[in-house]
Amino acid sequence: MTFHHFGKELQTSDGSAVRGFSIDKKTELEAVLRKAQVELFTKTKPEFIYYGWQPFSTANLVNSENLPTSTFKLKVK
Repeated sequence: MTFHHFGKELQTSDGSAVRGFSIDKKTELEAVLRKAQVELFTKTKPEFIYYGWQPFSTANLVNSENLPTSTFKLKVK
């Protein structure tokens, strides 16, 4: 997935691996940052991708100004 309006780059707020992506709102997916893109790893094609949907999220994706990425639900085509 590609992000727009992210400043100079996407990064994590704590320098760790990206956290907060899921296909079922429960199980976290492995994710890797590639400039304006987040690459997600899953065994099956999901219907939706969720970001930051846990009640007490540990999601850590921020832009170059250190502003957090908002919670979202994305339908996969």
